[in-house]
Order: sequence, then structure tokens, then C-alpha cells
Amino acid sequence: MQKNKLEPITNSFADQIDITKNGFIGASAGTGKTHTIVFLVLKILKDSFKTSLGSDKTPFGIESILVLTYTDKAASELKGRIRAELKNTILKLEKLESPSEEESKELDFFLNQASRLDQAYISTIHGFAHKILKEYSLESGSSENSELVEEFSAVSKALYRRMRNEFSGKYPKELLPFILSQANRFYNDGFQGTTWENFVSGLAVKKVSSPESIQLLPRPQKFPEISSIINVFLEIQSILPKFLEFQDSFKKKINASKYKALSTRQLEFQDSLKKLINSSEPFSPFPFTLALKKILDLKRGESSGVESILLSDEELKTATSESGYLSYTLEREKIRKLSLNLSSLGSSLSSFLVSLAEDIAEDSVKIKEEENSITYGDMILGLSNSLEKNPELVFELQKRFRFGIIDEFQDTDPDQYNIFRILFLEKSSNAETEGKLFLIGDAKQSIYGFRGADLGTYLAAKREFDTGGKFADSSIVYPELDTNRRSLPELISSYNSIFGSAKGEWFPIGETGFLPIEYVNVKSPETPGKAILYSDKSNRAALNAFSLSKESNADRLKEQYSKFLAEEILHLVAEKSEIYIKKEGYSSPEKLSWSDISVLVRGENDSEFLKKQFKARGIPYTYPKQAGLFGSSETIRIREILQCLDEEGSRDSFYKLLISDLFCVSPENLQNYEEYPIESGEKRLLETWRKFSRKKDFPGLFGSILTESRLASPLPDESRQDWERKITNFKQIFFFLTERASKSDQTLGELITYLESKMISKEDEKDYLEKDSEEDRVKIFTIHSCKGLEFPIVFLFGGFSGWGTQRKKFSEYREDDKRIIDLENNKEEDSVFNTINEDKRLYYVALTRAMYKFYFPLLAEPDLKRPLELFRKSFHAAVAEFPKDSSVSRFWENEEGKYEQEWIRDHKTISGLTTNLIKEEGPEILRAIEIWPDKAEKRKIILESYSSLDSFFNSEGFQFQVSETKSFKTDETPEESKEEDLPSSNKMGNLLHQLLETEDFSIYQNAKSLKQIPESNIKSYKNILKSYGYGNSSEQLELFAKRISELFWNTLKTPLSHSEKNISLSEISSAERKHEVDFFLKIPEQTGASDLLKGTLDLIFLSEGKYWILDWKSNLLSSNFGEDPYSESHLKEKIQESYSLQMAIYSVVLDDWLRFKYGKEYDPKLLGGMYFVFLRGTDPNRPGRGIFYQDIDPEFVKVSKEKIKETLDLKNKISVEKE
Repeated sequence: MQKNKLEPITNSFADQIDITKNGFIGASAGTGKTHTIVFLVLKILKDSFKTSLGSDKTPFGIESILVLTYTDKAASELKGRIRAELKNTILKLEKLESPSEEESKELDFFLNQASRLDQAYISTIHGFAHKILKEYSLESGSSENSELVEEFSAVSKALYRRMRNEFSGKYPKELLPFILSQANRFYNDGFQGTTWENFVSGLAVKKVSSPESIQLLPRPQKFPEISSIINVFLEIQSILPKFLEFQDSFKKKINASKYKALSTRQLEFQDSLKKLINSSEPFSPFPFTLALKKILDLKRGESSGVESILLSDEELKTATSESGYLSYTLEREKIRKLSLNLSSLGSSLSSFLVSLAEDIAEDSVKIKEEENSITYGDMILGLSNSLEKNPELVFELQKRFRFGIIDEFQDTDPDQYNIFRILFLEKSSNAETEGKLFLIGDAKQSIYGFRGADLGTYLAAKREFDTGGKFADSSIVYPELDTNRRSLPELISSYNSIFGSAKGEWFPIGETGFLPIEYVNVKSPETPGKAILYSDKSNRAALNAFSLSKESNADRLKEQYSKFLAEEILHLVAEKSEIYIKKEGYSSPEKLSWSDISVLVRGENDSEFLKKQFKARGIPYTYPKQAGLFGSSETIRIREILQCLDEEGSRDSFYKLLISDLFCVSPENLQNYEEYPIESGEKRLLETWRKFSRKKDFPGLFGSILTESRLASPLPDESRQDWERKITNFKQIFFFLTERASKSDQTLGELITYLESKMISKEDEKDYLEKDSEEDRVKIFTIHSCKGLEFPIVFLFGGFSGWGTQRKKFSEYREDDKRIIDLENNKEEDSVFNTINEDKRLYYVALTRAMYKFYFPLLAEPDLKRPLELFRKSFHAAVAEFPKDSSVSRFWENEEGKYEQEWIRDHKTISGLTTNLIKEEGPEILRAIEIWPDKAEKRKIILESYSSLDSFFNSEGFQFQVSETKSFKTDETPEESKEEDLPSSNKMGNLLHQLLETEDFSIYQNAKSLKQIPESNIKSYKNILKSYGYGNSSEQLELFAKRISELFWNTLKTPLSHSEKNISLSEISSAERKHEVDFFLKIPEQTGASDLLKGTLDLIFLSEGKYWILDWKSNLLSSNFGEDPYSESHLKEKIQESYSLQMAIYSVVLDDWLRFKYGKEYDPKLLGGMYFVFLRGTDPNRPGRGIFYQDIDPEFVKVSKEKIKETLDLKNKISVEKE
């Protein structure tokens, strides 16, 4: 039938939106927020076009719509989906057989919009602010060429400057050791890798980012004079003899055990008091500080400090009639009154931190002005202030942007909202420039308060849009989006009961000063959404609870749950479970794989339990969010060590080194070193180190530190594993510092500055959510990092501790329009209330990431100190309320150590298979290698990474060692490393592999020197670098491209080890090379009859009548201090440690391939060998460097087959036992 009318664009929620008014749209998790934004953009364009018909008005174009979100990835996805829908609209218009004049104009209009899409402002909020400030630099008063730096960069520089200048003399020098020791005690956390410097820098960043809305408490008080503290203790010393004499007169009337404890504390007090007074004249900071700390740390019952040496009125009840009682109480009150003068010491730490944070916040502004740099926070603040002060700029932007769409609005702060208010909501003097604003978000997913996001801003804006609000006349608050297209219907039904049960108390969530945040039940779509389950024989529900035992220790609970979790993962991916699901990009059902499973943790400590269980079972996994080398505690220690060495003649520095883990001198024994004795071994070694540093002999310095200090062996309370990890980090950092010093002839002071810059820098912290995305590994994410993502299977591993189990570093709460950060926790109840509410939102995010199945630990009994209490209370409240269309089960471990299961609801939505489980690939299959197992296309394939199989190959018994950073195809470092001018990462590894696959080797053969490599090659390298996202500037592109050319020159011109004629790879013709060769390898007589090993060979080549296999390695190697990481001896160790199984597999593949290729004419003499070529280490002038070579003969192949078979047999045995 002839079509002469364009059908409506979509049945999207966007169709209901009135674009003549501002809109506030709530969107629960998985309800199509992005879909709504995309079609809102199309609706604006279409309605604008329709309105322009019959008038002289020009319709608004795509460049008039401002679309902002919070990550580059989200912005890119939005732009891509808008482009796709524009294309769909154009296709529909083009298909009209007899279009009207209006429809023809509409086609031209949308063609024009599609061509101008790249001009549209679809970006992050910070990107928008940055661009506007640059474009309107005159109007805004901002610098046009500011360098973008990290938020912590200038703040950290300001802190280190003040530390080096001993805090500019602002704080009493004599009191600083005490304050800093308290700071170390309360804010240094070895488990989290944090320090008090991190903490105070974080406070400063908050303050400098939102100077008007953030207030730090308590306000700094005057610091006590050291002389007044000494006088207090001198007076107490004078009172003490009589006081003890009176006490002794009635000691028989006091409870014996209490008196014994009292006497012990008094002896300790007297000993410390003596040391304190002895070190006060002349003043000696370390002994004084240690004595003062010991006095203040004294505890007896509920009493502490000086109070712990005094009998309370309750304890004195039985002695009131004694002759010495009255005199004792009088002397006691004198001591108490004197000790009140020490109370200012208690607040000195908070005063110091608040004062310092505010000082370095101010300093950082000056530093950024000096360096012409800008942070993301500065962009927002700068644009907000510019709009406040400059009506001309506001008018220009209002003319330019007629519609604003703000995604993830719950993550905004007051300054960001102020920008949108001014541009779109505040009354304009010119009605023609009045724009419309659409705010889209979900209060239930507000989880980034620690980054500065302010839920109060979201709720205040909603109130302004709603009935009776400031903008109510021109705004609409829409009902929340409530159709979840992410999850299975039975999972949606199950968690509706969890969140919606009134007795569970998960919702509503309170927020001070606003109406509570309600939960509205979501529904599944009428037609299947993203989650389509084709087959499931796992006997597992959509919502699964694992009942924990009655145990108070959090670590033991984690150990118990992590074992179940690991076993359950093995069960879900097992062949017999037959879980087949819909996967994006696939038209047919796909079997559940490792990478479809995600475990969500609260932090690094949680992940350690998982890693242990995964390694023990050979489960491949990845946990991208791990602190880099320069974020480790070892880096902090090295900085302290080097600073002490650089401060020659400083006794304080000497003391710091003595009590460090270099010498492990007890603080109590520091007095033995007061004379700075030259005969001490420590002093002699220190002088040796300083001689090394003066001569810039850093290899000698670092080698001596590692071998002649206490670092050379584990400390008594240190496990060997922890020591080895620590020493490995020390060696790597020393290696990088040595390289830096040798390249630029740096002094020790310059090295310290360089190290501090690396600690501050976030260069190597790329978007780790995108790393390892194609690897078949279980993903471990923090809950905060997974927002916006979705996973077929989700296990929650967190919430075992966190509510009241440890002293909070600060309380955070709201007072009017101020966010208060209180270091003394004066409103602890408000803080606990806010913490619980933030966790309610956080765990809501965790649960709603799941598409098919969600697992969580279930507490055995109420425990108000654990966030898991949320799940326990809500689950038990919902048990009787779960509807019939839900799917819920509970697991527990019985007395025999086996897991049992109870079904609560067992609804299952199976869509049915549209094709066979064992897929037919069709007749046209590209075979890159001649050997191919019979009917391999129709057989089940178990994909194994080398690192996964190496866990069995290198194991003894069940003690597996799995590397979580090696992949099947590449073994790059998991994070960008810029120790070289060319980054070392998975992404760069893939780029180099791609180039080598297509490179014309003859170009390098014909060139006489590196300078003769054609410019066309360099240009092609630049293009592919850009396609991979590299190149922040033309200079960087040029640098990277030339570095690639240098790597290829070194690699392709280096003589090969096997060649008697000293030929290089550049001399191997393209006809004698085969790149990127896929293989499927079957190991005969295997216990797992269906097992195949799949992989890809980088290169097979023919040379001198034999065949050789070559594998490119593009990762950056490091080694023990002083060794060449690319030497033949070190490479041999590296191969044996990491690639022995890969070498075995490749040798068998080569042998099988030759047997198939030559058939009866096969000759073992055709076997050549195996090369591992480390691109960054090759050097034509040093043959053998960067290249590992292994001869392959029939005996080697035989041994390799046995090793592979043993490995897979062990793996299958373990898997069968676990099933």
C-alpha cells in the first residue's frame, strides 16, 4: 500500500513532554533515561520544524539544544544514539513514495540536522564549562590557554610547599611533632593506603571547589604555648608527692583490683612525666612528644589521660571517713584544674587540619594563577561566577542555547545548578531568548556525595519546579519513568518487594530539609526488553540470598560468603547449567560466560577475599581499580626516606629514619642517640647514603637501602608475602627513579620533586571501566564505579562493616544552604543518619545493576552496625509479600559443609530458543590456518586464557597462582604507564599488534637509517593513534608516531638468533610470513573430551628451510634493581615465570600445522623455533636484547603435550569435583 504519511516517531515517554515548559523527570534505574533524552531531542527538532511552517521563523537546530551528562562515555553514547535516530527519521521520510511539500521540507531539515550534529553541544558539564570559558575568554575574564590539571595537583603542591617550609611558621614548632603524630595516628590507614596528607588535601579540594557552600568545622583555635604545657606538668609534679601520700593513707579502703590498676597507671604516669620534664630543658622534640602522648593515652576504665591516675568519687565512697580523704580530694581538684589547661591539646589536631586545609586551598589558587592552570572545579566555579557578573555573556548564551537537557541531575552541585538557573530559568529581559530546561535524574541513585555531588540541589530544584515553587508556573514535574527494560520480569517483581515493603524500612529515604525519597514500583515492558533468557537449567532464582552463620567477625563472614560465591560462579558457567541469554551484538542465544558475571565490592579489602577464592579455583577475573605504583604506601615511605636524607644536619630527620622500618629503633630508645654518635652503625650507614646522594650515585644508594637496612628481610610481625610485595614495590620505584636520574642528571632534591609529581599525577588512572571489557573474566567492581552499567549476573560482596564499627574521620551534614564538614563529629547522629541513607541509595544502585540474577549475603540476626542489615530486614519483611511472578531462593551451608537451597518463589520467564545451542556457523568459514579439527564449527569450545591455564600448570596441589593482569591476546599493564614516552597499556598493545600485522617490512629493509622511514609511514601511525584516542596535541602525536617507528626499526632490523646469515625480520618477504593465525588445538587422551584450546599466533614465517613462530610482546618490563629488564638472562626468567604454557601450546600448534600441511612428506627438521620479541627492548646494535628464542624439536613437542595435558586434566578434575 502506498505510504503518503509519516508515522509518529515513537511511543517514547518523550512524546508526553511539553517542550513549551521546563520539565523535571525522575527516572528509576533501567527505565530508559537515555532513550527518553534521545527522543526528547527529536521531539524538540520536530516540533520546532512544525511550528516554523507557515511563518517566517527559522526552526531551532540541533546546535540550539544543550545536552549535558557526567562522563565522556555517556556523552559519546548519547551522540551516537541521537545520530542513529536522526538517520532512522531520515530513512522513514525517504521511503515515502509521494511525499508532500511539507514532508520534503522536513526531510531537508533532518538531513541538515544530521550534517550539523558534530556542532551540537552534547558533552560533559565540565567540558561545556571549559569550552565556554575558552570561547568567551574576554567576557569571562579567563585565560584562553590554561592547562587542565587534576583537582589534587595544585592542592598537593601547596601542601608540600608548606611542609618543606615547616608550615611557614604558622604553628608552634615545638608542638608540631605532637600534632603530626596525632595526624598519623588518626588518619593514616595502611589497609586503604591513605595518609593524613591525603585527608587534608581532600578537605582543601572540597573547599576550593565550593568555597561558598562548604564550611569546615571546628573553626581553628589558638594553639597552646609549649611553655604553658610544661608549666602544667611542673606544677603537677610538685603536687604529686603529697597527693600520693594522702592516697596511701586510705588505700586499704579501696577495692584491691581497682587500686592495683590505679597504681600501675600512676607509675606509668610518673615515668612519662619524668621523661617529659627532662626533655623540656633543653627542649628535645621527639622524647617530649613521646612522653606527652603516653600521658594522654593512659586509660583506666572510663578515664583517660591525667584523669586515669585519679580516684573517682564513686571509688572513694568507702574512704570518706578516712583522715586523708579531704586532703586527697583537694589535691585531686588542683590536678584536675591544671589538666584542664591541656584540653586545648585535644582540639589542636582539628584546628591544625582545618587551618591547613583552608591555607592550602588559598595557596592552590595562587599556584594555578602562576602556572596558568585550571581544574574541573575551577571551570564550573568560573563559569558560574562569570554568568553572575556578566549579563552580556548570559544574553549571548541564551540566544545560542534555547533548550537545556541535563542528564544525571542528582550528581550536580549548587554551582552547576546555578549555571542552568541563570541560562534557562531566571527571567530574561528579552522574551525571545527565554529557554527551556529539562532536568533528568534519580534521587535514589545519588551516591557521589564524597565527590561533591549534592542531593539537596536535586531536591531543591524539584521543589522549585513543583506546585508552589519558584518556577512552578513555567514548569512540570512528570511522574517517574517506571518501565524497567533492563532486568527479567521476575527479578523486577522480586526487588519491588525488597524495596517496597513498609516493614523493611529501605524506603522512604529521609533527607534533612526535604520530603522523603519514595520508591515507586517499576514494571516490566509488554514486550521483552534487554534481558531475554533462552535457557536456564541452573536451578537458581533471579534473587538469591546466602544465609551467613551467626558470626560477629566480619572477616570470617567474608571468608564464608566468598567460598560460596566462587563455587556458585563455577556452577553458573558450567555446561550442565545451560544458561543461554541475549547478548548485545549477537542475533542468536549466547552461553553465559565469565565476563557476564560481576562482583560488586565496597573496597579493596573486600576484593582480597574474592581474589583468594578465585585463584584457588582458577576463575579468571579482573579488578581494574587498584592503586597504582605511585599511589602505594611504599611510595610515601620512599618520599619520607629521601626527604630525611636530603635534610643534612637535621636531628629530627635522623630520628625519623631511626624509628622507620629501615632501622626499627624503638621510640623509647631514641634517647640513646641524642648525642648523634658517630660510632653507631645507623649513623655510619646514614653518612654512606648521603655520600651516595651527593655523588648522584643512586644505584649505589638504592642498592644499599635494600640490602643493608632492615628492609633486607621480613620484620618479626610481617608475613613473607607482605614483605615480598613491599620489596617489589620498593625495587620498581627505585628503578624508575634511577632511570629518571640517569636521563636528566638530577639531584636528590630534584628526584624528590619528581616523585611527588608522580604521586600527585593521575595520568595513569584512565577510565578503568572500559578496560578488559572484551576479556572473558569475572569483573570485580566497586559499587560506586558500576553506576550506569549493567551485568547479566551480579553478586554483592560488601556491607559487612561500616556503621559505627570505627571512628569516623568527620561528620557531614547540612545547615540551611551550607554543607558542614565537622572533624570533631559534634553532630554524630546526623552523620550516622546521612551515612545510612547514602548506603540505602548505594545498595539500591548495586541491586539494580543485575539483568538476570542477583546474589547477596543474608545476616543471621539483626546487626545495626552492618549495612547488610538493610538486606536482612527488607528480605525478611518481603518473604511473605513476594508475588507469584517473582523468583527468590535462599542458600545456606549445612554441617557437612555442603550448600542447601530453599525456593521461596520459582517463577521463570523463558523465551525459548530460536536456534540450536550448538550453533551452525554456515559453510563460509574463514580458516586462517590449514589444520582445523573435524566439525570444530559445531562443537562446544572451552576458551582458556594462558593465564587461567597457567594457574594449573604452575601449581602444586591446589595452591594456584593466577595473574589477574595477563590476557589471552596481550599482556600489557592494565593501566596507562607513561614512564616511557610511549604508554604501556592493553590499548597500546592492540594498536602495535594491528600495525605489525599490516606493516610493509621491506620499507625498513630498504631504509639505511631511521631518518629514511617515509613520512607517509609516520602519517599512517598518527592516524591510527588518533583512532585509538591518543594524541592530546599534535606534538604528542608526532612524538608517539616517531617512537613507534623507532620501535619497529629496532625490532625489524635486529638479527634473528637462529639465522646463520644474521638475517632480520625486515628481510622476510610477505610471501614467507603469515600474520594473526587463528588455531583450535585438541589435546588427545584428554579427560575433558570436548575441550579445545583456541588462540591466535602473531606470526608464522619460513626462514632457511624451517618454520618459526613469533609472538610480539609490547609491555614495559621492569626488573630487580640494577638489572637490564630486557637482557637474555632476565627474559629467560620472565618467560619461565609467565609464558611457559604459551610456549608449550605454540610448539604443539606448529608441529600439528606442519603435519597437516606436509602430510606424508612431514619432516621434523621443518620445526624451527619460537620467538618472544619484546618490542621495547630490541636493539640492532645489541643482538639478543629484547628477544627470547627457543629451539623446537620433536622431544620439546612431546614434553609440551604432556605438560598441556596434565594442566587440562587437573583443571577438569577440579571442575568435576566442584560440580
